[in-house]
Amino acid sequence: LLAIPLIISTYFLISKAVNNKESQPNLTEPKLSTTLKKQKEPEKKALTTETNVNKAANKDESAEQGASKKAETEQKVATKTKQNQQPSPRNTKKISKKKSSKNIVKDKSDKCSVSLLVNKGASAKTYPTKLACSSTVFDLLKTASAQYGFSLKYKNYSFGVFITEIDGLKEDKASSMYWLYYINGNLANKGASEKKINEGDKILWKYEKTN
Repeated sequence: LLAIPLIISTYFLISKAVNNKESQPNLTEPKLSTTLKKQKEPEKKALTTETNVNKAANKDESAEQGASKKAETEQKVATKTKQNQQPSPRNTKKISKKKSSKNIVKDKSDKCSVSLLVNKGASAKTYPTKLACSSTVFDLLKTASAQYGFSLKYKNYSFGVFITEIDGLKEDKASSMYWLYYINGNLANKGASEKKINEGDKILWKYEKTN
């Protein structure tokens, strides 16, 4: 019986000690939380740095894409402008034709093909001749005379050259027979040394009576 109070007293002391221990603040947990936070801070900084790097990379990539699109647009505009400036195939053909015409004209200035006909009344002969297009009818007559070997005589006056003989047939003042020339069927209105020839001309020298 004497031991029962002692047991009860000991139980209360143990319970009180347990309660005091439970009521004491846990100092270990705050320290552990602080340690974990310190450990996470470098990771957080590293994550932030990586995020910033990714943002910068994305920004550079966007800028590069923008520059590429701008260059592509400028190239398209330049190509379109160049196409607009280039002549169409039809215009190109017209230009080519014009150039060809100019070349033909240039060739004509070098050599002209002219037909010379000498009509003596009883007979007529044709002398196809090529000579410079800047030549005169008189130049044509001299060239054909030298090329085909028929005689040619003339006199020089202040107004120009006067033909007195072609292929052995001389002028006849008594009967008013002289040498006159025609261009493409029309009687000439200029002297032989003044009239220029053209490509394809037909020059006729005719021995005939004049009034």
